[in-house]
Amino acid sequence: MLSMLSSFDKVNNSNKIGPLIGPSMETFSIIFLLKKAKKNSKSLVPIYCRVTLNGRRIELSTKRWVLNKQWDKKRQRAKPVSSKLKAINHFLEQIRSKFFLHHQGLLEKEIPFNVEDLKNAYLNKKEKVITLIDVIDTHNIEMESQVGTNYSYGTFKNYKTLKRHIERFLKREYKQIDLSIKRVDRDFVYKLESYLLLHTASNQNGAMKVMQRFKKITTRARRRGFINYDPFDLGICVISKSITSRVSFMQCYPYKWRMKN
Repeated sequence: MLSMLSSFDKVNNSNKIGPLIGPSMETFSIIFLLKKAKKNSKSLVPIYCRVTLNGRRIELSTKRWVLNKQWDKKRQRAKPVSSKLKAINHFLEQIRSKFFLHHQGLLEKEIPFNVEDLKNAYLNKKEKVITLIDVIDTHNIEMESQVGTNYSYGTFKNYKTLKRHIERFLKREYKQIDLSIKRVDRDFVYKLESYLLLHTASNQNGAMKVMQRFKKITTRARRRGFINYDPFDLGICVISKSITSRVSFMQCYPYKWRMKN
């Protein structure tokens, strides 16, 4: 089992990987390196694994050690001059393969994930799932405590209404009472707006106000690290209704969201 180094740094994207690093894509790479500063009394240096995903990285100890002269920096593996060093290389390949398989598994779930999620999958660490309703409830509790000082009761009431809209939308569209905040993506935003216009009493202006409040919720989730993307980043599609309440046309355009209470 690898031990986690407290390093979670933003780095530049790079496609430069060694010939034996194995599976990598433009935004995903796995490399092995020595931590010379951690050399022990026997002059052995620990080998670390660095995983980079979408410009973010983690480093983990492999708990394998070599002499500096036994390491091929260019090929990022031990020089196979003994059975012990060959065994180390085989172990590094196992690490690489396991990370690759977990990366593929996360991709197949079609849910946004980051390098921390990949690390947790590798370590078989079960992370507490933060749900959409959790995020809304936390926001509403904090806002309620500030009613009369920073917020009016009317503003707080609007966010209680937002929660009801979301709960009904989840039940209708996803057949669920809640879902992971990481499933809130562009498609979710589009479907939510369509739901507000087609299945509630909201007119277009009312739907836009609900969406503005929901934008605030997703922004808070992003700032707290629950998601690492903006579900609203490409604007929204606005569905207009005719007088007869039938959809008359659909028009997509960028929308500059304003942060409101």
